Amino acid sequence: MSEQLSDKVIHAYAEKIALRGCADVNRLLEDVENGIQVPEIAHLEKLQQQQVLVELKAVMEVYDRCDTDQE
Repeated sequence: MSEQLSDKVIHAYAEKIALRGCADVNRLLEDVENGIQVPEIAHLEKLQQQQVLVELKAVMEVYDRCDTDQE
C-alpha cells in the first residue's frame, strides 16, 4: 500500500522541479499526462507521483494567472 508524502516532501519535490523553469515544468506535466514516465518522480509510487503533480499544477496556475494579469 502506498503511503502519502508529507506536505514538506511534496513541496521539496515541486520546488526542485520548478527551479527548471516554466517551460520544463509544463513539458514534464504534458509528458505525464501522455503516459510518459518522468525520471524526476519515477521512483515514487503512483499516489506519491500524483501528489507532486497536483502541487506542480497548482504552482503553474499561479504563474499562469500572474502572466495573464501582467498583459
